[in-house]
Amino acid sequence: DMGWTPNLVRWGINALRLWNRLVTLPNDRITKKVFNMDRNTHNYWSKNVLNVLTSVGMANVYFDTEQCNLNVLKEKLMNVVNEKWKTDVKCKAKLRTYIKLKQTFKAEKYVIMNLDRDERSYLAQLRVGNLPLRIETGRYCNEKVEERICPVCNINVEDEMHFLFDCNFYSDIRETFHNSIRESNVNFDELAHIEMTVFLFEKKPRQLAKYV
Repeated sequence: DMGWTPNLVRWGINALRLWNRLVTLPNDRITKKVFNMDRNTHNYWSKNVLNVLTSVGMANVYFDTEQCNLNVLKEKLMNVVNEKWKTDVKCKAKLRTYIKLKQTFKAEKYVIMNLDRDERSYLAQLRVGNLPLRIETGRYCNEKVEERICPVCNINVEDEMHFLFDCNFYSDIRETFHNSIRESNVNFDELAHIEMTVFLFEKKPRQLAKYV
């Protein structure tokens, strides 16, 4: 959710920035001679540069000793990171809510906003499945998912959507919360639960944090 540029991307951009400088040096410069020697032997630095370029389909830059368009490189590297991130999060059952809320690798609004520490923490826990709900705490004693019933209403499995929208124990404070949201979105009640959650994170993160 922080949307930080991964080390792979930062290293790749810096390495290819140096590459662009080296390929334009005259061949009689000592630095250029060392560069050519390293490149011809595919040593450590050159090998890693080649790996970065190959990962984004730009290996021709290396073999043709051309300058690299850094903007294009960064875009392609971020696409690779984004696709790997999408694959990784789908492999973690705990991120059941997260994968429905977040489709793009970027900094989320609740991270950027000037929320206090507790508010930001509650929203992060809600997103990644770390709130002390039965769906999470039931894992600690190896309960089956269908056995992780809400301890305050005893009706359904206590997951994030149940906690936010269904549990009748919180009906009064939920109605007060939703009334404040309806003032800015009259169609709020027509949304599916996950759509409501997306809307709250994007438009009303502070109010959602206070409710949680």
